[in-house]
Amino acid sequence: YKSYNMPLLSILIPTYNREKYIRECIMSVLRQSFTDFEVIISDNGSSDMTVKIAEECARSDCRLRILRHSTNRGAVANWMACMKAASGQYIHWLWSDDYIGAGIYNEWYDRAGSHSTAMPFGCGTFIHESTGEIRDSFSYAEPSLSALDFRASLGLGQKLPITPAAYIIPIQAIRRHFYTDIPTNRRFDCVGRAIGPDWLMIAGAIIDAGGLICTSRRFLYCRRHAESISITSSDHLKRHYDFAVCWFIWREKILTAPWQRLIFLGKAVRYMSFDMIKWATAMWAR
Repeated sequence: YKSYNMPLLSILIPTYNREKYIRECIMSVLRQSFTDFEVIISDNGSSDMTVKIAEECARSDCRLRILRHSTNRGAVANWMACMKAASGQYIHWLWSDDYIGAGIYNEWYDRAGSHSTAMPFGCGTFIHESTGEIRDSFSYAEPSLSALDFRASLGLGQKLPITPAAYIIPIQAIRRHFYTDIPTNRRFDCVGRAIGPDWLMIAGAIIDAGGLICTSRRFLYCRRHAESISITSSDHLKRHYDFAVCWFIWREKILTAPWQRLIFLGKAVRYMSFDMIKWATAMWAR
């Protein structure tokens, strides 16, 4: 059921000091021929022209709303502010230095949104290098991916784009799997670094819905630049995502086959995390 004055899709753009990129990000949304959406831009205390540029865009389109925070509250807190402000049935997270391809929302609507399906939709990710080169990062040839296949690969290396900007997901799944309680220790702070909670939204939504509807279109263009997290935090990314996934596997009791448990235990030992080893041992004993 959709209320008359509520959009079907909420596009959430958390941002911080992205004056170089945010206009292209916003305009890639506003140029879509699909129109049943709202755009919520949540600024995390930017010190540059980010807010001014967003306000210029908002003056010409009433579907844009801007949330302003006087100080940087951290990335995950900013994501949470976006989610709480959303009124759509579906969520598309879009990082403010990325942009989307033409017609992608129409395909989503035809294949998923018009049927009120709980299944996420996504993939088709490309990298926009700082040199201007655009290269394929991930494309999935099949029209769908089953949750069974996804569960079998979870924790063994990511088979899908990690960024939630590559997916459109029902808001109820986002709310259920927006984890802010991933444990921390001396080596891992997934919530503080904003590495892990993003991927777990996707993983939880795919498992809940029984699969993923895939597009071969050019859905998302991810920019690589000097300030992007994939460069500035590259040494921490894989380890933090692995840690978050291990915690998620334990929490949701996902892996059941003995060989999967053994691989999971090996990961816990490799990272020398007492908590993860304890969780893995407990799961093996079940």
